[in-house]
Amino acid sequence: MRRERREERVALKRDIGWFGSFSMGYADVGADIYVALGLVALYAAGGSPLAFALAAILYVATGLSYAELASTYPYAGGVQVYSMKAFNDLAGFVAGWMMLLAYTVDITLFAMASAGYLSYFIPSIGEVTQVGPFHVGNLVITTLIMISFLIIVNIIGIKESSTLNEMMVVPSLLVQSAILLLGLLFNFSLPLFLSQITQIGSPHPLDVSYIPFMDLRSQNFIYGVTLAMSSYVGIASIAQAAEETKRPYRWIPLATKLSVLMVLVYALGLSILSMGMLPWEHLARDLESPLVTMARRIAYVGEPLSYLVAFTGFTVNLASANTGVVGVSRIVFSMAKYSQMPSWFNQIHPRFRTPTRSILFFGGIGMALTFLGGLEKIADLYTFAALITYVFVNLSILRLRKLDREAYRPWKSPTLKGKPLTGVIGSVAALIILVLMVVFHPIGRSLGTLWLVLGLLLYSAYRTRKGLPVTGRLHADEVKPAAYKMEVLVIVPPGIPAEVAAKVLMEYFDRRHRLFLTDLVSAEDLEEMRQLEELTLSHLEEVASILRRRDYEVTVFVIKGDESSLAEEAEPYDFVAVFGRGKLKGKAYRLPETLLSRMRGRLVVMRVR
Repeated sequence: MRRERREERVALKRDIGWFGSFSMGYADVGADIYVALGLVALYAAGGSPLAFALAAILYVATGLSYAELASTYPYAGGVQVYSMKAFNDLAGFVAGWMMLLAYTVDITLFAMASAGYLSYFIPSIGEVTQVGPFHVGNLVITTLIMISFLIIVNIIGIKESSTLNEMMVVPSLLVQSAILLLGLLFNFSLPLFLSQITQIGSPHPLDVSYIPFMDLRSQNFIYGVTLAMSSYVGIASIAQAAEETKRPYRWIPLATKLSVLMVLVYALGLSILSMGMLPWEHLARDLESPLVTMARRIAYVGEPLSYLVAFTGFTVNLASANTGVVGVSRIVFSMAKYSQMPSWFNQIHPRFRTPTRSILFFGGIGMALTFLGGLEKIADLYTFAALITYVFVNLSILRLRKLDREAYRPWKSPTLKGKPLTGVIGSVAALIILVLMVVFHPIGRSLGTLWLVLGLLLYSAYRTRKGLPVTGRLHADEVKPAAYKMEVLVIVPPGIPAEVAAKVLMEYFDRRHRLFLTDLVSAEDLEEMRQLEELTLSHLEEVASILRRRDYEVTVFVIKGDESSLAEEAEPYDFVAVFGRGKLKGKAYRLPETLLSRMRGRLVVMRVR
């Protein structure tokens, strides 16, 4: 009985608030502008603001599709779960497999970018030595240390990982705001801006898979649009952490929309500002640190501000790498949970309640990729893989609106003739940019296709060996809207008979609620604590068994410690239910004041008749 309780209880813990959720999405997307600004200028020339604006259409549509889907189905797999629910297990695997690629590349790419910005302060970090096909040196060592640090933080807990993101995102927001405001105030030249925005596409031949008989400038501009899309990749991170977000029905739509808005402001704002501050050739020349170049141009404060930009480049890129660790571990955990990868990955650490195996395995792959160097050659994979998942997200919202008509949606995308507008626009835009990626990016096209084929072979072999259908819908029905799974922590004192407690709970809650039965135990002596725990678990199991016979989903566990431990454990739940005050076994039952103060508006007091 205790073993069954333990397996039920070990699950991902809801520890992320609204700002943590926002930071998760902004960190993954906001870091891209630190690199993409120069790259887009290299190809799109003066048309960079237009390139960012065109790519933003897909970003906004997909971000809002995620806002609806992630708040309606708050599961760790994100797009993998939506695709599985909307279509079948194979679609879920393809979406998850490509997302896995994007996150794995993300870990290495942005950890190395973070180390590169750190070399602005410690130049020796930038040293790299070629040893055969591998890269070694201080940059590689620094990157490995960073990834190791992120792995440890993520193993300890999602709360610590989220806090790290929040700490690193805030300086970036402040510094980018300062660049926008001070740049517009002191350095923006309207004549320079107007003269440059008419130069659509670079006039120079570049590293592009050109199409014969098509204008050179036009092709460079199109290539710039596909690169601009890379500055909008990462909004999926909010969805990946949905199963660990407090009140996902409320915070996920808010965090997603806020992240979309802030990224748009900075991506479009900085690209417009750059064209009015300096010639696009200068921006393209400083590919590795375009924001530092812009900051140096700002009158009066340029030099000190450039150091702040370098520091925030270090922090926000490290935060982006951190979201890669979070994202890849959650997507793999979810795929294993739904029989799309070996069940070995579907294990949660009993103490830290994090997917430790997935974190270690794919964090290790991210570390191994560091030795290959030249990651800019395979950075196309980051965008290519994400674009495929964007197609699935937007097709899924169209499909799920039909399949799950009665689902409660905390936030709904605007509709056009009965169809979600974001899904229609996002599907078309994602397919167009994906086709452009395939045409103009040979590395992304070849390596991305190879990754997809490899995944399909491994998936087919795994499912066949397990005797499972390759294209079945084995777990689609398990993915239910959040409204059916409101989580309620129920504090059950020992003085209430099991039959009475179960009857009261059935009066107050129906089967849309997932009930977590618990009570607080505390004792000085270890043996006494063990006995109290056994007695409490036995009583809770009696209540749970009655409820389970009525098809309720119930989990039991005990909380060890004092009243603050109880209040801390209660925080992530949608509601906390307590039995009303009264004489229980001759002793007055007092509701902890710490619980009352923290759970205002979410506390249900049940009266025992």
